[in-house]
Order: sequence, then C-alpha cells, then structure tokens
Amino acid sequence: ITMIRQPHQDGHCGNFNARPWDDTRDMIIARVGLTVSHQYVMFRTWVVPTHGHHPTIDQCQGDKHTRAVEKCRASRPGLDGAELDGCVFDVCFAGEQYAEQDAAF
Repeated sequence: ITMIRQPHQDGHCGNFNARPWDDTRDMIIARVGLTVSHQYVMFRTWVVPTHGHHPTIDQCQGDKHTRAVEKCRASRPGLDGAELDGCVFDVCFAGEQYAEQDAAF
C-alpha cells in the first residue's frame, strides 16, 4: 500500500508525524481506541472486532520475550524503543519469520 499523508491520519502504524516516540501502543490507543470504526475499514472482507482478546506486548514474557528480542536485534542490530517493541510483538504473536520481514522496512 502506498499513500500520502492525510489530515488526522492515525492508527496501528502511527500518525506519520515523524516522531516515533508518540507512536507507542498506549499513545495510539489513547488517540484512536482499540478498534477501527466500520466506516474506516479499508478491506471489505475484514470484520471489525467488537470484543475478544487483544494481545499486548506485556503478554509476551520470559523465554519467549527473550528469544523475540534476540531475533529482532539479530535482524536489525541497534533496534530499540518502539521499533523493537513492534518487532517483538510480531515475533511473539505471529512467528519468528517476522523479525526478518520487519527488518525489510
């Protein structure tokens, strides 16, 4: 997907203001909440979640978290902060292949 910045744009990937420190999970949730309003959904086949489990980085603990950090830093040396958290989340909940896929960005 390629797009230009839009007024009031915000979401899972941040708000495109070139300040990654305000794109943490908690700050995004404070701005837009946990779900996307149906009127803003980009994909016709996607169902807007109304309840259920929403995993957080805090639920990735112990050896699983340690391994995810190792995989992410091996793919992108020096990775830290919100970018590291994003990679760790992807690896913990989606699989180790995402460390290398995240590194492509």
